[in-house]
Amino acid sequence: MEGWRRHEQAPPGSMDFNFSGNCTVGPYVNPCIPNSIVQYATPNFEKERLKASIGPVQKRLHFMRVGRFNLSIPAGNPRYEIEAGSFVHQRMQLIAIHPHMHMLGREMKVWARMKDESITPLIHIADWDFNWQGFYWFRTPVTLPIASWIELTAAWDNSAQNPRNPSKPPRDVSWGERTVDEMGHPAILYTLDEEQPK
Repeated sequence: MEGWRRHEQAPPGSMDFNFSGNCTVGPYVNPCIPNSIVQYATPNFEKERLKASIGPVQKRLHFMRVGRFNLSIPAGNPRYEIEAGSFVHQRMQLIAIHPHMHMLGREMKVWARMKDESITPLIHIADWDFNWQGFYWFRTPVTLPIASWIELTAAWDNSAQNPRNPSKPPRDVSWGERTVDEMGHPAILYTLDEEQPK
């Protein structure tokens, strides 16, 4: 997959987290680091998940999800597909992308459509594997101007022929947090060009 790499070093930005006592950061990241600036999280399921620094933030990382959050995948459907998109209101730099689906996921393709209708591919996972999800960091930030779109198509297999289907026989599946539910969105980390460091 051209244009991205697995995370190896801190991205050029930070996210502020002010913690006191015990806490949980999202459903997949734990433990927390008190009074630190989280610079990146690794997707490798090891004990150390966060790298932190106390230094100043040069660029603030923002987080967005693009997708549909009202899924209803019929039992027996071997290829249920959606399309979704998000309008870019401010010039931004995409830093990383994290496609996310559960066990029925089959394919996700995400791209940017510019104002002139030109296309910049962001990621395409043609054979989804739930165990391989994680952040993919662009080699260089992807610039998106105002009035461009981030668009995606995603597909699921809710048939009895899908060996990863956790329901036997298949059942209707809706959007939800449990692994036996489904999701279908990329999480995107980005910076805003106009935002000044604090």
